[in-house]
Amino acid sequence: MDFLILLIIGFFIYKHYKKNNLIIRDTSQLKRQLLQMDPRQFELFTTKLFTKLGYRAKVTQASNDGGKDVILKKHHQTYYVECKRYAPSNCIGRPKLQKLVGAAVADGIPMYNTIFITTSYFSEGAKKYAKKVNMQLYDLQGILKLANTLSSYKLKVHNKQLQTTICIILKYDAICVILNNLNNYFLL
Repeated sequence: MDFLILLIIGFFIYKHYKKNNLIIRDTSQLKRQLLQMDPRQFELFTTKLFTKLGYRAKVTQASNDGGKDVILKKHHQTYYVECKRYAPSNCIGRPKLQKLVGAAVADGIPMYNTIFITTSYFSEGAKKYAKKVNMQLYDLQGILKLANTLSSYKLKVHNKQLQTTICIILKYDAICVILNNLNNYFLL
């Protein structure tokens, strides 16, 4: 019964977005939309992405966040996530990863419970360091793979004068971030 209800809801969500030409169908468009997000939008997107992956997720305050942007919880474990919405050509080096590990260790979080997610790429030194401390790294391609694990996805972006809505439409659900010019962020 629940499956049927979800199927009907998913169908109507899909029809609405299709009717309004809001569904983006390929990874190149998803990539473009990720790169158009501002850093705060990317943090909120990351929060919702990990929520859909089964974590309880909370975005930290926009500034003075203590070296982490998102706090995840799953199976009685806490994870710190650092999000960097950079241009694809901007390399993430080892010092940024060390800052995240420092924040985690200072708060009593094991260094292996750290995740760094970016729209750019990691230097070889950063990759070696991450392997040494068992940190999870997600670059732009990794984000796309993560989204694919949620079943087939589609990205919907809708702009109005006062608000922007960014959604990844999943098989039966959606990850949405609604933003307005007052810098209020709503997660659906």
